[in-house]
Amino acid sequence: AMLGNKQLEISYKKYDKKESETLHVLPYALKEGGRRWYLVGYCNERKDGGNRIYALDRIKSLNETKDEFKIPKGYDVENEFYYSFGNYIPKEGEKPVTIKLKTTSREANYLRDLPLHKNQTELKSEGEDHFFSLKVIPNDKLIMELCKYFCRKVFQK
Repeated sequence: AMLGNKQLEISYKKYDKKESETLHVLPYALKEGGRRWYLVGYCNERKDGGNRIYALDRIKSLNETKDEFKIPKGYDVENEFYYSFGNYIPKEGEKPVTIKLKTTSREANYLRDLPLHKNQTELKSEGEDHFFSLKVIPNDKLIMELCKYFCRKVFQK
């Protein structure tokens, strides 16, 4: 459908909904993240003009329609997600912020092996303290990921 510029009709089941909904989507790209694959595209039923993302495992049925479309000139899926954490399309007006992290040597090793974001940088190390920076648009997924590294101290006695 992407290669042939054909719209899709999908039946999509969100986690927080009891029933699937039928949507007509202009498929722009496929994107992987968090061990899942996603369809990125424009949804005709959503009138806000923004693109949407659909987890492939929640698409219950998919049919190519006869309706054609053109991907917007200059569309770049990597650019759309550049400051995003996870597979969240930023809402209009959302701006990235610089987040600075102070870690232990152990946490620093994890962040070096598996960076939180592609623009993560290590700023400096001072003894056992290591400092990192990343520029992202914060969301719930980022908070959960940070808790994997840093919230254990909250629960220790």
